[in-house]
Amino acid sequence: MKRISIMEAQAGDTLGNHIYGSNNSVLLKKGTKLTDIVINLLRKKEFLLFEIDLRQSMNTTIIKSLS
Repeated sequence: MKRISIMEAQAGDTLGNHIYGSNNSVLLKKGTKLTDIVINLLRKKEFLLFEIDLRQSMNTTIIKSLS
């Protein structure tokens, strides 16, 4: 896995871990392929860092947000 910033995320990246919301609910599951729409929504929510699964996509899970 590789940690990247939201600005490096690309459509087709595969999440390495679940992404959790502020209430600890799962927003996106590990293994989810990111789309441009999802990436833009995550940027608006100020998610900062992801882990991507290099084995799945060569290109991401949120581990920290501003909220």
